[in-house]
Amino acid sequence: MKLFLLLTITMLIFWGIGQKVKNPGLVDVFWPIGFILIGYFCWFSNPNPTIYNLIPKLLLLIWGTRLFTFLLFTRVLPFHIEKRYDHLLESKHYNFATQMLIQFVVQLVLIVLISTPIYLLVTVPILECNLVYSIGVGLTILSIIIESICDLQLYLHRSHDQENICQTGLWRFSRHPNYFFDWLAWVGFAMMALSVPMGYIGIISPIILLYIMLRITIPVTESYSIKKRPRAYRKYQKETSAFIPWMRKVTVKAK
Repeated sequence: MKLFLLLTITMLIFWGIGQKVKNPGLVDVFWPIGFILIGYFCWFSNPNPTIYNLIPKLLLLIWGTRLFTFLLFTRVLPFHIEKRYDHLLESKHYNFATQMLIQFVVQLVLIVLISTPIYLLVTVPILECNLVYSIGVGLTILSIIIESICDLQLYLHRSHDQENICQTGLWRFSRHPNYFFDWLAWVGFAMMALSVPMGYIGIISPIILLYIMLRITIPVTESYSIKKRPRAYRKYQKETSAFIPWMRKVTVKAK
């Protein structure tokens, strides 16, 4: 209850700031902040933790801090507003404050649900290491590193080329490699949770995240990319995997 109250108060603070500066991008920043708060709260929830209790908490803090820093310097401080939030500023049916509040509440609910593996991992006083736990740790660490590389590649591309699609590095093999490795990091957390009783419940985390990415985030993001550069992006869609990095398809030009 204390954790949920802390998350709610933080959400309302960000909502208030977002109204003041008219920047819906703060919704995105609240996402990693919520997980960071959960990480800190869980850090002190177990008075006698083992190293295996601390590792998932530490990884959650690293994951959240990295994403928060990236979003802060690439979206909030430059006041960059993602196209998918245009409807918040242009809606004629609801005012900006109401639209923002809905977005924040949805984020809050998702943060609580997706953190399920973390709750499971901190409820066990003594957590022993096993093969599945070790694989989960390695998968999460590797995914955080590669996701950081993906974000850096996209940032460097956009910093000198706003017109063309980023097709360098991992973006050559997936249209959304950052989302894929972000999801894979949570698969790792879910695997760690399998080492505790009832840990299978943690699988809800990557399932929810995968559904959101494939059914909401990616379609919405790509709809704006198609509007901006229809021919180029449709070609990119035909040649490049949407989610899982894979070899590109060769487009044969008709004679």
